[in-house]
Amino acid sequence: NQYPPQSDKMRIYTNGFERDELVSAAEFSSAGSGGKRTFAYAGQFDYGRNPRPFMKALSELLEEKALSREEIRVVFMSNLEIGGDSIERMARDYSLHDVVRCTGYIPYDQCMSEMRRADVLLLFSIRQPLQIPAKLYEYIALGKPILSISTGGVTDEIVDRTGTGINVK
Repeated sequence: NQYPPQSDKMRIYTNGFERDELVSAAEFSSAGSGGKRTFAYAGQFDYGRNPRPFMKALSELLEEKALSREEIRVVFMSNLEIGGDSIERMARDYSLHDVVRCTGYIPYDQCMSEMRRADVLLLFSIRQPLQIPAKLYEYIALGKPILSISTGGVTDEIVDRTGTGINVK
């Protein structure tokens, strides 16, 4: 122990994923998405994890015809509002009602199946420089590209070091 005088004041809580519960993502495809490129998010939205910047950017890309509505699908497996602001209303405000699907919270095995089918896994880490979402470890284990929307911090460092995705600020 490197810090014996403080050892009685320290606790280690590990974070990670259950390898047995994760089947190789390579065994799955986007077959269930009707050929659309699927972006998926699993977890809780709050003020630091807000899909608004992503939806704004996606709306602009669709408006500029850089993407087609027929090729994009977004699934949010999360709470349905942030501080009284409905995620579905947010999608309608950005004209994404036909692209974004809000499932609410769903059972873990169903959520994992949806993430396996996704092409890109979304991670929101805005104004949370020292927090690492537990889902990041599952995302990495699934082997899918991660699109991290953040304002910098340790989550970005992990995504960069592991080469598992890109960080957008």
